[in-house]
Amino acid sequence: MLWKSSTWIILMMKILLVICTLWHDVVQAAVISNYCLQAQLLTSYVQFLREKLLQYPVQPLEWMRVKL
Repeated sequence: MLWKSSTWIILMMKILLVICTLWHDVVQAAVISNYCLQAQLLTSYVQFLREKLLQYPVQPLEWMRVKL
């Protein structure tokens, strides 16, 4: 009886390990995707800001007060 019980527990622990590993990978993929999206958005924003400043020259002291 003890042998069957320990086999069942080992099987359940292996299944739990696989499920937790898959969940961990999903969370890591979401974090990495979020980081890549933020980097892309920041790059686009900097390019837009550069184009806007080249289009309409602004004095360096007024850069922080520009409303886009």
